[in-house]
Amino acid sequence: MFLSGLKEKSIVRRLKSVTSGRSYAGASGKITSVALLQDASMPFNSKELSDLIKVLGIAQAQLTVISYVSNPDKAELVDERTVADKHLGWKGVFKPVHLRNFVEQSFDVLISYYTDENLPLLALSAQSNASFKVGIGENYFDIQDLSIQIKRDQESVFIKELEKYLNILKIKK
Repeated sequence: MFLSGLKEKSIVRRLKSVTSGRSYAGASGKITSVALLQDASMPFNSKELSDLIKVLGIAQAQLTVISYVSNPDKAELVDERTVADKHLGWKGVFKPVHLRNFVEQSFDVLISYYTDENLPLLALSAQSNASFKVGIGENYFDIQDLSIQIKRDQESVFIKELEKYLNILKIKK
């Protein structure tokens, strides 16, 4: 228990250092790649997900979805579409190669669709190499470039608001 507390503090310290040096440089032009981070206990509705893809003007293959699983089984631990507490090491370093690659991969838009504070999703959001970061959490202004204040089950409202802000910022199409 003592070591897990120290590990958590080292991760939080790393996240603060990553977010303190980040500044929004501005993204413009056509969106070609999007990442969606979500909690598996309350995932993005599949119909709304297809609407999101249409609004962003991307193909299904250009969307990467990673879901947080709180109590993963062995299959979920090796699944490249999941992240769990066990995947996160000291100082916020991800153990699996696919998560390290995700952090290094450039995305035009990163959508952090979660409100519960869990370190793996926060670490992925903070360390991601995305040009434009959008989320729904009200406590993550240092991680996100745009925060849309909605409840987690209001995907259609989120999509409408995201489309509106992308048009204002001239990031879409």
